[in-house]
Amino acid sequence: MGLIDVRVMAGERFNLLERGTVTSSSEDPLFLRNRLWDGRPSGDYRFASAGTDDTITVDGDLLGGLGNFEGADAIDPPGWTESNSGTGNCEIDTAQKNSGSSSLLMLAGTGFGQAYREFQARAGEWINISWAIRGDAGTGVAKVRVQNPRTGRYLTPGAAWTSTLTNLATQAAAAWATGNLTFQVEDFRTNLYQDPVLRVIVINDTGGSAWADDVYVTSGVDILTVHGHTIDPLIVPQFRSSTDNFAASDTLEGTATLDPPSFYVLLGARVYRRYWRLKLVGLNVSGPIQLGEMVIGQTTSLLVPYEYKPRLGRLRDRVATTADFGEQYVYPRARWSRRTLQLVSHYESLVQYRQAVDEIYERAAGDAHPIVIVPDTALPDVLFAKGDQKHEATRTLLTRYDEHSWTLTEMPFPSAES
Repeated sequence: MGLIDVRVMAGERFNLLERGTVTSSSEDPLFLRNRLWDGRPSGDYRFASAGTDDTITVDGDLLGGLGNFEGADAIDPPGWTESNSGTGNCEIDTAQKNSGSSSLLMLAGTGFGQAYREFQARAGEWINISWAIRGDAGTGVAKVRVQNPRTGRYLTPGAAWTSTLTNLATQAAAAWATGNLTFQVEDFRTNLYQDPVLRVIVINDTGGSAWADDVYVTSGVDILTVHGHTIDPLIVPQFRSSTDNFAASDTLEGTATLDPPSFYVLLGARVYRRYWRLKLVGLNVSGPIQLGEMVIGQTTSLLVPYEYKPRLGRLRDRVATTADFGEQYVYPRARWSRRTLQLVSHYESLVQYRQAVDEIYERAAGDAHPIVIVPDTALPDVLFAKGDQKHEATRTLLTRYDEHSWTLTEMPFPSAES
């Protein structure tokens, strides 16, 4: 068998809905939108009614929108932790701003003015950070830093990591300077942890005054998946992105082909936008749409070995009873059958083997956390699954690892009666 494009997300917090802010065009009060990312497709979300062009929107800023430093004059920056020295101070300033109505003023005083905000990242994740900073054309210099407290390293302007304290950007002039950088979080074997917390720091440690504004952190997105749905075939699911919450910016990234029980839209490359939306174009004539689980995220493309032979199977959840005279009665308990995926691979290198173990088994902690996998991007199958507790492989040659059969089983869907 030739090379196949296999995409996977596993473990905790791979779903941007979990780390962002989610809104919807309507919501049934008994089936709330937090069920979309609870890791259990059996508990479905429902729109309040059968509306036209229903939407689910995600604000994916990992700083929670607090990098815009909006607030009343002279108050402490909301959501940021100050770490000043001497008479240094940080406060909201309504006189200077790059956008909106205010920014963060950093007064060095006799020491420095510094504020930081932490955000949840994932080992190996691709992220973009953007900023606007301003100095006072005198002694005040605005600086931006990104630190991984777990490793003690700082992000460099070249998107590398170093143990030396490093500024990502500086601005001394009395004019706003904007910038952004795409970088990769240090990997699992560097962090020795799956989901590190990173720290964004803004500081003025040279004197005078400096300002920061419009600091945003976004994860690169390349996939939308939906698991367990009641979408009519006449509905067109669109995957859209925006830079301004769909006011003037509204980009169609991809259109899904409906498939029961799940479907996905895979983009050609990672896209770094703050806002994401599933738009269900049309009117669902059969009633309010129900969705078991919805995922927006960033996939890992596995280094698939040549001998990759996935085995797909199906199982049907049901209740069976047997009458006294031997007749059996079977009742389906879900709308759709669940799929199983048996992974049997022969890895040609330690790098291939470690990537598969780290990105699937270790992130999922065996059978503790879910796995979203597209076994072959040329096919419509996508599974929201759990793996086996145990994983085994045999080292047959110096660099060859033969994986024993390891099964992923799709998680249950909403019941037939729900």
